[in-house]
Amino acid sequence: MSSMNQRNMWNERYREKGSVWGSAPNQFVADRLGDLEPCRVLDLGSGQGRNAIWLAQQGHRVTAVDVSDVATAQAAEIAAAAGVAVEFIAADITSWDPPEAEFDLVVLAYMQAPESVRPELHKKAARALAGGGRIFLIAHHQENLDHGFGGPPVPEML
Repeated sequence: MSSMNQRNMWNERYREKGSVWGSAPNQFVADRLGDLEPCRVLDLGSGQGRNAIWLAQQGHRVTAVDVSDVATAQAAEIAAAAGVAVEFIAADITSWDPPEAEFDLVVLAYMQAPESVRPELHKKAARALAGGGRIFLIAHHQENLDHGFGGPPVPEML
């Protein structure tokens, strides 16, 4: 699917469904990153910003990137209402290049990207890390099709 088609598909989904993933952070993000000292965070595939906003509420300096300009606009409104600052960027992360060695943490939480582009996305995430930085990755497994909950019903996205 082309970049423009991806953007259109996600824009429609966010326009039609309101809060697609809910407002609370992903349970694994909250559990594993809740005690992290404030740092510079890049959230790739941030959607409506639930993880980015929560991380900002914990004192982190967050940049959040998503292909959907609808989702990033919604996220910016939610962050403003919550009184936190997050830099939201509407961009296709397959063609957008993050600043190199700038972030202490890169979050990829259930980012829905085809298998063919994931290796390059992971390289970009690694290049964005400052020395000693970490990547936090959560993804749907292939078994999700038959035994999981949620996630895309397309094997190449798992």
